[in-house]
Amino acid sequence: MKKEAEVQEVHRHVGEEMSPEVIISWRDKIDEERPVIDSKIAATVAYATALDIAIKKQTKLLSDMKVIITAFAAGQHLPAKTINLEVEGATCKVTFKDDRVVITDPKALQDILGKKRFNDLVVVEPSYKPTDKLKELAIDADNKLADKLRAALAVKGTAPAFSFSEK
Repeated sequence: MKKEAEVQEVHRHVGEEMSPEVIISWRDKIDEERPVIDSKIAATVAYATALDIAIKKQTKLLSDMKVIITAFAAGQHLPAKTINLEVEGATCKVTFKDDRVVITDPKALQDILGKKRFNDLVVVEPSYKPTDKLKELAIDADNKLADKLRAALAVKGTAPAFSFSEK
């Protein structure tokens, strides 16, 4: 019952003049598409698209406002890292963080510091990512090492990504 109420709310926002046809398309070896008549999904996709576009516009506006607020707060030259700005019951808390320092040339830094001092002052964190070729070898039934490779690899599920656009 709750789901039906949510669908009706979507229909209310989108309007009833919408075509109930949904075109499902995919790309494998050739581009394919198939029309499906489903007014619920048609309304949901249309509303989600409109909502996504509105959120992106509001996010940009909020980002622009944060730039203005940050400049104002920084211009106050206060000794605190956190500044509260209050306006008629609304409060904006601005917390300034220390600048992030990154190493852009580790070789040059090691030459400057020397190996021992470099090792004392720099944390090295390797990151290992499988290549497409390694993934292929791990699933190749004819590969003698496939079982051992799969034992050393893990597949982690990810949430689907969404992208909306208007014509």
